[in-house]
Amino acid sequence: MAASVLRAAPRAETDVRAHGAVGNGRAPDTAAINAAIDAAAAQGGGTVRIPAGDYLCHTIHLRDGITLYLERGAVLRAAPAGQYDPFQPNRWDRYQDFGHSHWHNSMICGVGVKNVAIAGQGTICGDGLSRGELNDANARRGGADKIIALKECRNVSLGGFTLTGSPHIAVLATGVSDLHVSRLLVDVGRDGIDIDCCENVIVEDSFFNTPHDDSIVLKSSNALGYRRPTVNVQIRRCFVTGGFHPGSLADGRRIAISADAGMKARIKLGTESCWGFDRVTIENCVVWNALGIPLMTVDGGALTNVAVRGIVLRDIQDAPLFLRLGSRLRAPADARIEPFAGIAVENLSCIGFRMPLTISGLPGQRIADVSLRDVELVKRRAAAAEDGGGWIPQAAALSASDVAPPEKPSAYPEAGMFGPLPARFLFARHVAGLAIAGLRLRTGAPARALAARTASSPAPLFWFQDVEGARFADIAAPESAGPICNADSPCRPSVIFGSTRRD
Repeated sequence: MAASVLRAAPRAETDVRAHGAVGNGRAPDTAAINAAIDAAAAQGGGTVRIPAGDYLCHTIHLRDGITLYLERGAVLRAAPAGQYDPFQPNRWDRYQDFGHSHWHNSMICGVGVKNVAIAGQGTICGDGLSRGELNDANARRGGADKIIALKECRNVSLGGFTLTGSPHIAVLATGVSDLHVSRLLVDVGRDGIDIDCCENVIVEDSFFNTPHDDSIVLKSSNALGYRRPTVNVQIRRCFVTGGFHPGSLADGRRIAISADAGMKARIKLGTESCWGFDRVTIENCVVWNALGIPLMTVDGGALTNVAVRGIVLRDIQDAPLFLRLGSRLRAPADARIEPFAGIAVENLSCIGFRMPLTISGLPGQRIADVSLRDVELVKRRAAAAEDGGGWIPQAAALSASDVAPPEKPSAYPEAGMFGPLPARFLFARHVAGLAIAGLRLRTGAPARALAARTASSPAPLFWFQDVEGARFADIAAPESAGPICNADSPCRPSVIFGSTRRD
């Protein structure tokens, strides 16, 4: 079942100015906006219109059946800390960060509401909100760290407007059923949209610039205190980057940010993952000047039936894809490692990356049934100090066992967590069932330089450990690229090569 779109005709329409809002950017308009929402809700729901103006506000409360409509030129602006709703107690907050454990300390809050929407061509600006720290001191002083927070809501639509500012999270959706997000421009410092323990979600046709954290992140935490996986999510036709200073994409300045200035924008599953993920599709998206796409479960939940297709990645600062099964187990005491299986990647192109595509399970608990089909990987050469582990000069003098990176089963999962990897394009260990067909590998190095480099340090294209049932067909690798895979790999007897050629 796909996420539904709010279509009900409004039974009432009210202008916030009729309830005393002035929109001058100086006088708080919180009470007037909430009064307009309450008036519409008393009539069974309807549209609350916010005309052009600058509306300073603390916490706004969504109600059943309400559409909050921001007209072009309307700006909802975060008021200074001091009068936001206090964060509510949550005895489960030790299992996830502070920002993901509370909802009332936000600019716009909806708890248990249904049939609601935020729409229009206006802007919601969270400048001045907390960037989020563990046990956030700002929230304890009447501050807020989220622009929009939704908990256990049903049938929610967010579409057409712009989100800017400095919050920890622009949109937090926890335990939401039937969520439709479309045509948003999200240009914030940290998380764009966090989808936690939700079902039937569509995120489409949206732009994200989040240089210091994730753009679209799926989680399945224990913030609600009961088992609820994230299931049936479609992410499609979205553009994701960390390439600009926050706010400068929305206002047209497009101020570039360097790769070493905290670039983390990406589409991501995990880290919080104690209840797992099922039926997730990421398709026809562009990820540019950012990190790659990680699919991770480390807190005990399963990760199953994920499709990644039609993806363009450019100037990736770590690995194009990072598949990780771990055992951090930041979860209730009865959490156990569950299956990571059924990952299909098709029609993916990555030009420019620093680390090899990585698939890493655990000893005795393999990632299962991974397929890569029609994948292009083009590795641009970088200076050795910037290479990030994609090329290991000392690999020539070491056996496969000597260069095996540490397992780090309980470490925080991210590409680069294992240190330098002994492969240039693909690192796979603890995997059962790996099918690769139509793989194109290229490097930006000139052929002569590449031949000299591989002669002195022939790190393999692929490195395998504890991989069973691998099938390769139709692989194109560059001339003089060195060995295809590590010679004494434990999986080598079970690797079946189809047509492999040197371009």
